[in-house]
Amino acid sequence: MRAIQVKEYVKGPLDLQVTTLPTPSPSPSDYLIQIRSAGTNFFDLLQIQGKYQHQPPLPWIGGAEFAGTVLAIPTSKSASQARFKVGDRVFGATQGAYATHILAPEHTLLPVPNGWSFEDAAGLFVTAPTSYGGLVHRANVQPGDWVLVHAAAGGVGLAAVQIAKGKGATVIATAGTERKRQIAREFGADHVIDYRNTGWPEEVKKLCAQHRTGNGKAGVDIVYDPVGMIDASLKCVAWNARLLVIGFAAGKIEKVALNRVLLKNVSIVGLHWGQYARFEKDTVGTVWNGIFDLVAQGKFKGTAFKDESFVGLESVPRALQALGGRETWGKVVVKVIDEARMVWLLNMSKHLSRFSHHPRAASGPLECPYEVITIAIESSAPGIAGVLTVRSQGRDIITSCQFNKGSAFSEEERNVFKLHGLLPPNIQTLEEQVQRAFQQYKSRPDALAKNTFMASMKAQNEVLYYKLIQTHLKEMFSVIYTPTEGDAIQNYSRLFRRPEGCFLNIKDQDRIEECLCNFGRGIDVDYIVVSDGEEILGIGDQGVGSILISVAKLVLATLCAGIHPSRQLPVVLDCGTDNKDLLNDELYLGLRQPRVRGDEYDRFVEKFVTTARKMFPKAYIHFEDFGLHNASRLLNQYRPHIPCFNDDIQGTGCVTLAALMAAFHVSNIGLADVRVVVFGSGSAGTGIAKQVADTIATDTGRTKQEASAQIWCLDRPGILLKSLGDQLTAAQAPFARDDNEWPKEKGTDLLSVVKEVKPHVLIGTSTKPKAFTENIIREMAKHVEHPIVFPLSNPTRLHEASPEDINHWTEGRALMATGSPFPPVERNGVEYEVAECNNSTCFPGIGLGAVLSRTQILSDKMLVAAARALASQSPALQDPNRPLLPDVENVREISVHIARAIIETAIEEGYAQEKDIPSHEEELEE
Repeated sequence: MRAIQVKEYVKGPLDLQVTTLPTPSPSPSDYLIQIRSAGTNFFDLLQIQGKYQHQPPLPWIGGAEFAGTVLAIPTSKSASQARFKVGDRVFGATQGAYATHILAPEHTLLPVPNGWSFEDAAGLFVTAPTSYGGLVHRANVQPGDWVLVHAAAGGVGLAAVQIAKGKGATVIATAGTERKRQIAREFGADHVIDYRNTGWPEEVKKLCAQHRTGNGKAGVDIVYDPVGMIDASLKCVAWNARLLVIGFAAGKIEKVALNRVLLKNVSIVGLHWGQYARFEKDTVGTVWNGIFDLVAQGKFKGTAFKDESFVGLESVPRALQALGGRETWGKVVVKVIDEARMVWLLNMSKHLSRFSHHPRAASGPLECPYEVITIAIESSAPGIAGVLTVRSQGRDIITSCQFNKGSAFSEEERNVFKLHGLLPPNIQTLEEQVQRAFQQYKSRPDALAKNTFMASMKAQNEVLYYKLIQTHLKEMFSVIYTPTEGDAIQNYSRLFRRPEGCFLNIKDQDRIEECLCNFGRGIDVDYIVVSDGEEILGIGDQGVGSILISVAKLVLATLCAGIHPSRQLPVVLDCGTDNKDLLNDELYLGLRQPRVRGDEYDRFVEKFVTTARKMFPKAYIHFEDFGLHNASRLLNQYRPHIPCFNDDIQGTGCVTLAALMAAFHVSNIGLADVRVVVFGSGSAGTGIAKQVADTIATDTGRTKQEASAQIWCLDRPGILLKSLGDQLTAAQAPFARDDNEWPKEKGTDLLSVVKEVKPHVLIGTSTKPKAFTENIIREMAKHVEHPIVFPLSNPTRLHEASPEDINHWTEGRALMATGSPFPPVERNGVEYEVAECNNSTCFPGIGLGAVLSRTQILSDKMLVAAARALASQSPALQDPNRPLLPDVENVREISVHIARAIIETAIEEGYAQEKDIPSHEEELEE
């Protein structure tokens, strides 16, 4: 196992190192636990320096709180005798939590509450009972009491705030920064005070005077003090007050003016939970039952610090440094992953690149009696490098895009595969081929011609195709994807040369299984992208041409996440088209009929999904560019049962949420206060709104309805109102306002909404060019210091406003992200690079995580985790003048971070089905 072992005392946490130790074996009295998350505590900092009152004998493993999975029960117990069984999710406290494995006796373990992550559970064992035991059993908190909680944004502080509120008390919270006071509010504090202001006791008294009546009520009833502020607190307590001494985080033992204790009939009691649990054993169960009751009632949630991620044991020193430096709030928790899994997660793309060519490509008409030969594909292109085993030769080799190496075939390969006479004599390296191909690419007159050239190359030499793009990714990205791919889709039937993907049409539903059989067996496909072509890239119904969007998405899955192209399947569901230009085009290749809708359409989609799941049970299904009235409906129908994803809804929501998280950090806006206006309530707009609402609800404890009330959505009729009735889609309905709340005299257009709401955030997904006018942006900028403006419609010609205009109208104060690439804007003589809110930074990593974990479903929690992972890579976190999202050139590393977040969350939620993830480094190397 891996662990942080202390062999000698250190000066500080940054001196700690991770080491490898023997994995412990189950003992007669202890469970063997695989640790998923470990909590940090101030006493850890003292302990590693030899300054704590309880020091274990050297050497010892640091950390005391953890959450994880039972690997083995005590050897002295049968399965029926053990309280926990193998696979159970537990949390507890035992010395040695900064490790991948730990032995723990049964009395130190408790079950992880339903719906809780390992991260939140790892911070529960000390904070919750300390606060519950103190407030309920020692201070006897009652409904109507006023409770003063010091250091309220700390781990025990946030627990105390929630417990006091859960018991019907009013809470005054103290904290030293605005961010921490905001956190205290989000966890339920009624009033917040800055304790750095020496007059804070008077502020407490004023609050009580304003809100409390009766003799002896000119102060608080209970003081909860983990800091060392009892003496000052005596100035603002009520008659018969109870003061709880929880700790001395300030670092010194204070002196108390006992005259105030006498005059106000005050009781001062202490609580050290470890000692209390030792001497009051009969009370421990009652305390935990009370805590779990509050959890079940939704009155107590996890307090894990979310502003910075600490992943892997290597991050423990930084986590302790942040804790000791008072940089954090809540409970600082480290996500612990064992070494083999960490190596595996960080090398997922490499792991995937080792796929050999599947035998299906060497069977059938390509099979011949010659000896089986291998082609070495020497490429650093993602998902391509490796060895392909083939049974073909001659023209069969060079006409296969997977096998063809062109002029790079060696002399030996030319002899073995009978290639002499089929190739020019000069043998070249892949790098030389890339150089020639790039010159050919540059010679094409426009972006569409370049796109066509690349499609032709892909059909001839897959390795060269991916290597060329990888070498010039930033320059070529807009050609192989948006916005140029939209032009290619519009011209699909006229530019058609060679089919790629699976074409299913609604008139031939009985052949779906036969058609899918052409693409392999059950283990052959990992990733399916399917489109019905009704709403493509802002250009509407494109019928059968939408096969190209499925192809393009899978190209990015390979480029950005390393998923092998031979294990992908692009699909189009041809239901006809309502595009009159296509119906009247004699060269159109799709069904020449109006688009089929209703029950027949639903049966077609159902048959495809059912058949695809039957034939490729491990495959992840990615829905792409379905129409407004089908996208959300189909996603909601299938996502509870299968691993599926809609990029227009969830991908757009995820990448936009990541950009917003970065913008909130820069502008110092809390989720509890943010006001968001979304202009354009189609699949993308409502997807963004839902992701933002889900995150507000998760992070603030508000209901989904309360969170949705912070978002104002507009569409063609203007602001969405409940009176629109059946005109609202299922995705729009949660964001429709009551008509009483929004009378007609307020106005329903965008400018009127901005004037009324004064939003922090304005998002455009309308495909209405220039919709964000100067008046609208200037009105927004009057009320917020840093307007967050995201014109996301694409292609470029459909954007709601240009970054240059937004920058000018806000005097350089706006935080921006766009849906298509734009040149930098100038701010104070310096170029400001505008972030591109491109789904390609998000969906490949999500797909990779889903494929590798074989998750049963893709949950909301996984998507929020993906957004957080992407936001954590924002350059703006280090420099507010840099873009909100990372550069596309770094997309491989980004995808690894996102995939890791998906996998970790899938494991935590119990949805991961993959059993072959290596658990030991030796197995990984094999």
